[in-house]
Amino acid sequence: MVRRDEIRPGEQAVEFPDATDAALLYIGKIRTPWTTRMECPRQGRWDGPECRIEIFPLWRDALRGVEDYAQFEVLYWLHRSRRDLVLQSPRCDGQTRGTFSLRTPVRPNPIGTSIVKLIGIEQSMLIVRGLDCLDGTPLIDLNRTVARLHRSRLPRPVTWKWMRSAQGRLGMEQPIKTIAVVPSARGSAVQKIFRDLIERWKSTARIAGVVEEGHELADRFCGAGRLRSITDGSCYPIFQDLGPGSKACHLDASGAMAASDAVQRDITAGCDLVLLSKFGRLEAARGGLVPAFIAATETGVPILTSVSAKFEDAWAQFAAPMYVVLPADSATIDEWWRAARSGDKVGCS
Repeated sequence: MVRRDEIRPGEQAVEFPDATDAALLYIGKIRTPWTTRMECPRQGRWDGPECRIEIFPLWRDALRGVEDYAQFEVLYWLHRSRRDLVLQSPRCDGQTRGTFSLRTPVRPNPIGTSIVKLIGIEQSMLIVRGLDCLDGTPLIDLNRTVARLHRSRLPRPVTWKWMRSAQGRLGMEQPIKTIAVVPSARGSAVQKIFRDLIERWKSTARIAGVVEEGHELADRFCGAGRLRSITDGSCYPIFQDLGPGSKACHLDASGAMAASDAVQRDITAGCDLVLLSKFGRLEAARGGLVPAFIAATETGVPILTSVSAKFEDAWAQFAAPMYVVLPADSATIDEWWRAARSGDKVGCS
């Protein structure tokens, strides 16, 4: 992280032109614990601190009904970001990339976005978790997402056990749900099943997403490896090599964020299925591949993923009641996919 007026080696700025078109109207102000860019997180987390979104009096009536929902997309103006860089060096190593290929607050129109969890409402103020902006950031817009349950539909807290029980009570024959999750006791085994199914399906379907591969490093405690694009084979490392014998978690969120951005572009280009390797530690904190999950849900295409036992309840809180649980069995997953494509009913355990 650099201060506002600093330029790293290799970066390039332009003379910023006067505004000539749209004018934004701020509808509120965001209150967070962070007052400088150096202390502000790169990405919001749902286990992060409570923040407040203050809505200006003119727009208070627009809050009517928000109490029925638990997840919102917040758009805000990064008012303390510079806007004139066209080439940037995020790693301070002299290697540059164009601004439009980066997730960075430094951009011509510095609009930030976060998916937040609604904790409470106090008059015209929303209490949320998941923000990543400075105190006093102007609010542009607030919009509920479609990838979250309506609060009145299910008892809370929703758990994996509750969802599995409900799935059993509904019986074997039920309308197909187009989000399928595979419990993953051994992640590598499920990823192999996914790769085999991709080979089987890719001749007849456009598949977007990523599968996970190992890091192939000896004597490492953490298993986080790489995400491989199904569309073009691009590789996104999600680990930092901490050296032989390291017992620390070497998971690196930046690679997952880059992979998520790529998947979102592939979804926009058009696909029949989105396969996302897993819902794991980053996703449970509403980072990692979560934006890709939401983008896929909003387009309505079927989604296939996996989850380990450790994050099953976090998955249930995120996706219930829109998913079905499938065993780690190629034939059953293939049956679900054929039914999801045709809109038929499917049996599942």
